[in-house]
Formats: sequence, C-alpha cells, structure tokens
Amino acid sequence: DDPFAANATSYDALDEFGGGIDDDDCEHERDEFDELAIADTNNNNNNDEDDDDDDDADFLDFGHDNLAIMQGNADDDDNLNDDDLEAQRQAIEADAQREMYEEKQRNDALRKQEFTFVFPSYKRLLAEKTEPPNLTELKSRIETVLEVLSNFKLLHDGRHSRKEYVSLLSHAMARYYGYNLDLMNMFLAIFNANECLAFLEANEQQRPLTIRTNTLKCRRRDLAKLLIDRGVNLDPLATWSKSGLKINGSGGSSGTQVGTAIPIGATPEYLAGYYMIQSAASLLPTLALNIKPGQKVLDMCCAPGGKTTHCAQLMQDSGVLVANDVNHERLKAVYGNVHRMGFKNVVMCNLDGRQLGDHFGAIFDRVLLDAPCSCLGVIARDPSIKLSKKFNDVVTMSAVQKELILTAIDCCKVGGYVVYSTCSISPYENESVVNHAVEKRYVKVVETGLPFGERGFTKFKHMRFHQSIHQSRRYYPHIHNLDGFYVAKLLKCDKGKRDHSDRMTEQEKDDKPKL
Repeated sequence: DDPFAANATSYDALDEFGGGIDDDDCEHERDEFDELAIADTNNNNNNDEDDDDDDDADFLDFGHDNLAIMQGNADDDDNLNDDDLEAQRQAIEADAQREMYEEKQRNDALRKQEFTFVFPSYKRLLAEKTEPPNLTELKSRIETVLEVLSNFKLLHDGRHSRKEYVSLLSHAMARYYGYNLDLMNMFLAIFNANECLAFLEANEQQRPLTIRTNTLKCRRRDLAKLLIDRGVNLDPLATWSKSGLKINGSGGSSGTQVGTAIPIGATPEYLAGYYMIQSAASLLPTLALNIKPGQKVLDMCCAPGGKTTHCAQLMQDSGVLVANDVNHERLKAVYGNVHRMGFKNVVMCNLDGRQLGDHFGAIFDRVLLDAPCSCLGVIARDPSIKLSKKFNDVVTMSAVQKELILTAIDCCKVGGYVVYSTCSISPYENESVVNHAVEKRYVKVVETGLPFGERGFTKFKHMRFHQSIHQSRRYYPHIHNLDGFYVAKLLKCDKGKRDHSDRMTEQEKDDKPKL
C-alpha cells in the first residue's frame, strides 16, 4: 500500500555509495506526496459535481424545448379541420387501393400468361362420343373449365362465350360421372358450377344407414344397448331427432352390419318391431306435420310404410291414420310393417290418390303427401337414375304431383296442414307444384318448423314463384349429408277453389317473408 515501499531497496543502495538520502528527507517527501494526492482527489470530486449540475441543466433545457415543440404541434393539429383530416384519410385509402389494383393487374397478367387451355373443336367433341371416356383428360378438362368460369373475363379465349364453356363443362361432367345430358344440364341450372361438382361427388358416396326407434315399444337408449351387445356400432342420429340412430360402418344399402353376421334388417329386435330402417331425410316431412294424438291423418302415398308408421308412432296409436297407395303390391310392405310394429290405428286403402277427394270429404286434420317423383335426390342409393331419368320424366311427374296436391288440400280441414315432400331436387317437382297449389286453392305456405335446411326457390330460369315458398326447405347430400329432399308446409285458410281474379289478402301480405 505504501507507494515508496517499492523504492526502499534503491534508497538503501544509494546510502551505501555515499549518495543516500536521510530518513527525515524521505518522510518529508512522503508527506508532501500525500498532501498532493488528497488535494487532487478533492479537485476531481468538485469537478464531477459541477459536471452533474451542468447535465441536469441541459436535460431541463431539452425537456422545455420538447414540450414547446409538442405544444406547437398540438396547436397545429387543432388548426386542422375535419375536412382536411377526411381528405388525408381518403388520399391514404386511394393510394392503398391503387397499389392493390396494380398488384392485381400484375398477378392477372402473370396468371394469363401461365394459363394454357385450348377449347376442343366440335369435331373432337363428336369423336369423343364414340370413344371410351378418358377419365384423366375429362377430369383435367372439368378442373380447367371451372377455373375459366371462376374468372371468365381474364381467362376465356375471346372466341367462345360463357354459355359455350358451360356446355363443354356439362358434356365433360356427364361423361365423367355417367349421367345423361338432360340431368346434367338441369343440375347446372340449379347449382353454380362448383356446387354442381360438389353435388355430383356427394352422389358417389353412400349415405349413412339410419334406423328409427319405435318408442311405443322401447326407448332409444334401451334399443341402442341391445344392438351394441350384438356388435353393432351406432350413434344418435342428430339433435333434431329423438328416435333416430345412425349405424356406423354399415355395408351399404343392404343393411349388413360390419362385425356381425346378422343383417340389421333381420335382428330379433327388428322382427319384434323395435325399430324401422328409414333414411334420415324421410323423417323430416313427418316432423314438419306436427301431429298430435287423437287427430285424423291421411298419408296419400304411403308405401313402403316408413312415414306411415312414424305418423302412427307420433299419434301414440290413437286417432285414425288412413294409409293409401295406388300400388297394391307395395301395400303388402306397408301391411307387414304396421303389424310388425304393433299399430292398431291404421286403416289401409288401395286407391288412386287423385280420387281420394271423391271418397273422403275435408275431414283430416293433417295430410301427408310424399309424392311420387323422379328420385333425383337418392342417386347415391340408386345409380341407375343417372341414365334412366330424363327431363321428360320430370315434367310428367310434375303434372301428376300438381293433381295430387290439390286433392290433398281438398281432403284437409280448414285450419289443418298439408305437408308436401319429394326425394327430388328439381324445382319442376317442388316449388312449381307448391306454387300451383297456392294459385288454385286458399292455402298459404308457412314455416316447416324444421331447424335446418336451405330455403326454397322463389325463381328458377324464366319461372317466378310466390314469395312465401321461400319458407319451404331443401336438403342436399353435399351440404347436409342427407338424401336430396324437399319439404313444404301449407296451411288451409278456406275451402273451395281460388279464382284467378282473387287477390292476396292483407294477412297473406303480412306473412310474406322479407327477402
């Protein structure tokens, strides 16, 4: 610690040669050095304090300057009026939109440059009809034409119209999926191009096999336990059905359950009448009917008996249920299902539904018309429809359905309900028929009460339908994973026939849905 300790040896050496320094001199020098060191330290401390004071003063001056600048900016902002601010905002938005537009133009130009599609010649299309379908080429053509239609202004070749591209797409889809051209053109009129493709793909998939519990004999929970014990894998159908069960892993429409050798339509529970094999979509019309125990109900086209037994079940085996069908052979299935499930309130008859008005008056509280149709909604279960049904069949069925729905209304009481349903998605068999009933009878279309489904059409091609038909419901396989189905509910307001001169009442105007 002593700064002179290191030099002690050299001092001693000087003493030996006679040039040494006295100890008193050394002590004196040490004292002077200590005094100088202390003084220097004090000076440094004083200088540091002075620097700190200067820094604080500079900081305060800087803060005052910034505050003055900020106040000046605030004064400038106050001077800006709302018009100036709005002009600045609009200028910024205009710049952003211009940049987005320029970016889109660059992307479109690049996409147009990379897009290569040659519209096939008419001669080539004729030759393809006689050749086996090239599925790879057809699939590529479908995807390419869909891309063109999605951005027609940019990607079309300039020589062919949109109608020609749609026609090309119709031919390609018909050959690829195995449909006749009549049906494909109808589907492309109902759906847009991309949705039509989704519909066709959904028709290639099997719908889940479903059963309906006969709640008069057992509870759904008990039935599920019995079937699970037999190795059946099942789940509740949906929240909207309290009696439906969905069979998982079923072997297609045959109903053979994977994991057991017993078909689902031959179990002891089935033979005892504990359940009915029935598609999920066919439960919807009966639910829309809102049947009450003790009522009089008419099922005009009842075979094979799924909806008939569902109605009897909801009536709790009370009241009277008249089940009619024009086909005597198909009535045998209704007879067997009614007896197997143990219903005693069902009366069966074999008449043409169009003649029921001559045998019954307006005595029924509820009328169910599940009309015969072209079955365009159940192609997944019957692929033969792809080629067997044509547009003329649809028009023929529509004429029969219009006669049936008028008879159904004539058999219903004033204040009662008629539910019209088909397993078709064609507007000619659905909205057109209901519109005919609204024009010819004193009825109005009301809400079905069903919790889901697409709204009915109010226009299709050149046809315009009553606005209340918007309250009917459509079901599609690609949206709801159900068979294609249509359900409309009509309230009978008065008896008799409506003349063309009759105008819509004020109440009907109020009930018109707001689109």
